[in-house]
Amino acid sequence: MPVNGQVTKKILMYSHDTYGLGHIRRTLAIARSLRKQPANILILTGSPLVGRFNIPSRIDFVRIP
Repeated sequence: MPVNGQVTKKILMYSHDTYGLGHIRRTLAIARSLRKQPANILILTGSPLVGRFNIPSRIDFVRIP
């Protein structure tokens, strides 16, 4: 759906490492930066801790095994 004449992008990100917090923190930092554009972002991760982070609007996550 265009927003102010721009098309909203759909971005899928995958954070594969389930140990520690570095990969998911880095992925979230990149996702927050990408939100400056009209974009909806979905993060796939195996991290059991992803739900403990403050996830801003237009960023969703799916925890996979």
